[in-house]
Amino acid sequence: MENGYNSNLLHSNLSLPLLKKLSEIGDNLAKYKFKEEITRRLLTGHPTIIEFFFEEECINYLDKETLWFILNEIQDSNFNSRKIYFDIRLSILERLFNIGDQNAERLFKRELLNVLRENDFSLNEILYNGKYIYYLNREEFWSAYGIDGRVLFEIEKKIKKYKIVDGERIYEKELDRFEYFKPMSGIYIEAGPLIFTFQEGKVTKIGIFGNEKEVIEASLGDSNLLKENIGYLELEELPESIDKLNSLTELILCNSCLKKLPKSIQNLKNLKELSLASNPEFEIPNFLWNLKSLEILDLSNNNLTTIPYDIERLENLKELRLYQNYIYSFPKESIEKLKKLRYIALEGKKYLSLLDDETRKWLEKY
Repeated sequence: MENGYNSNLLHSNLSLPLLKKLSEIGDNLAKYKFKEEITRRLLTGHPTIIEFFFEEECINYLDKETLWFILNEIQDSNFNSRKIYFDIRLSILERLFNIGDQNAERLFKRELLNVLRENDFSLNEILYNGKYIYYLNREEFWSAYGIDGRVLFEIEKKIKKYKIVDGERIYEKELDRFEYFKPMSGIYIEAGPLIFTFQEGKVTKIGIFGNEKEVIEASLGDSNLLKENIGYLELEELPESIDKLNSLTELILCNSCLKKLPKSIQNLKNLKELSLASNPEFEIPNFLWNLKSLEILDLSNNNLTTIPYDIERLENLKELRLYQNYIYSFPKESIEKLKKLRYIALEGKKYLSLLDDETRKWLEKY
């Protein structure tokens, strides 16, 4: 006491926990010194202090004035990574927001949107892992992505969640947080049921995986960990505005109960990969064959028995996936006009059983 809790006399590993403990039992001087030391050391960006700050929830011991002081003084150059710097800034703004500071609310949301626009995947991880992202409503979230974001918002609003109960579909009132579109660095099922990539101000890839059990098992290896989210997502059709996504190169609509595509999809001149797999009620429209930029087309598990002759119009097609379809004939002449085609995926004895020997031999070329 005679040294006024001079923290220089003790190593920080001892002084900060000690000051915190004394603060908790009502020592006013300790409270003041603890606040002072946390503020001073936090601004240095020292990793040990940052770890202590988060693990011990030190933010709850700082008053409004101190939080604003840190917010105004903190410099990203003092930290080993921008990720840590932003995590501290956002945690402070969240605290101010939660104690009713309206100025902090505006700044908090503005910073969240700026992080989204920056499209740095490591920073996006902070938004989701720290659950900061949920302070934005969906309209606010999509405002970060401009015109393309409005199109994805239209798609998101068309999606319904349902569960199978006694053989019937029981629809939920709304999607869970887990099911909202999320920006990612690529399209892969373990990332979530609704994902997209955003580059240079444009949406470039979209992935919709409607079977949530498959998504959860791919990400965690155990669907039992998220039982409350297991269900299915239904997107019977895309909006006509899909053609506004003029930088879209990949569109995955897997197991989404898709029934039809809008005619405007043929205007996607940069689309290279289209997956419509596991949508057994989907009927192939004639305008699909106008997507001449396509290099990969996945029509697996769609109750197909043959392929239309118009496939010959897909002049850039390199890969055709037809898994789990009982196909009995191929338009060989049309397919042979596709000079870039290198692979036709149709495997398994039961799926090849309807083809004659000559066609099975012909398929070996691919």
